[in-house]
Amino acid sequence: MSATWPTSPSTSAKRAAWFEKQQQDLLPVEYFHVVFTVPDTLNGLALAHPAEFYNLLFRAARETLAEAAQSSRYLGGQIGGLLVLHTWGQNLSLHPHLHVIVPGGAISPDGQAWRSCPRGFFLPVRVLSRLFRGKLLAGLLEAYDAGRLPMSGGPAALADPQQFRRFLSPLYRTDWVVYAKPPVSGQPETILGYLAIILVTSLTTTILAMVSSILFRRTSVSMMTSYLVVMILFALPVAVKLFADLFYPASAGTVELRKYLFVSPFAAVFSLPLTLNGDTVLHAGDWWRWTAPAFLIFYTVLDLLLVAVMLRLFNVRWRVAR
Repeated sequence: MSATWPTSPSTSAKRAAWFEKQQQDLLPVEYFHVVFTVPDTLNGLALAHPAEFYNLLFRAARETLAEAAQSSRYLGGQIGGLLVLHTWGQNLSLHPHLHVIVPGGAISPDGQAWRSCPRGFFLPVRVLSRLFRGKLLAGLLEAYDAGRLPMSGGPAALADPQQFRRFLSPLYRTDWVVYAKPPVSGQPETILGYLAIILVTSLTTTILAMVSSILFRRTSVSMMTSYLVVMILFALPVAVKLFADLFYPASAGTVELRKYLFVSPFAAVFSLPLTLNGDTVLHAGDWWRWTAPAFLIFYTVLDLLLVAVMLRLFNVRWRVAR
């Protein structure tokens, strides 16, 4: 119930192969986008023990969906899906959350039938939120008691077991943010394209932040540089295009600007075909059809170049062996 993406620098051919492989596993059914978010209070634990914390996060989300779906009140069967971890928000601050793409239905316990959920509705988010909250907090307590969350440095104040329980106690009384969006499109290919764009965007922003931290010793300069580059790449092309459409709609230059929109993940997402009321809606003009593929190819090449720059800087500035 999880998806893997090549963590080392990969070629566009590898990404295309991954995309094709995932396509073969998609079902011709309605899909949903579920998001699990944890309170900011737990950010310190995520920073201090990322491997343990994110393993618990994946497990809590997986068990929450499985338990809710198996209930006879809802689907009464076994489900599956693709889970993608995001550790940072749009403002490049720590914001752990999971994106899950799931088909709208389940396999019956005997494995002989498919049980579809009501159209446009997957599972009640209030039920998912409470289940997820209980499972993650229980997992954190279990890991703490087993010694897998040693408290030192920043969270040293939580070294006392009673203090750790008092730290978690208020979280049982708060509503955790979990929501299930209607399907992005009736076409599974669009769902998978959306997921691929999210993955590539996350990878690129991470690599940009790493390169900035190597280039600039001051954290503030490094962060501002990352912000600036992300804004130029992701937002500026769309902003310039909207300005041109508004003030110079008949200009030939406005039409030419469309060719450069592929560098923006927003344009790439909106270029995917959508299904409305059973009819597939394609954006006018052939240029939309290659926006998403061009986006994936462009950032594959860019990521490879940035990784090469990082390796070079390590060798030159710190003489780190390959």
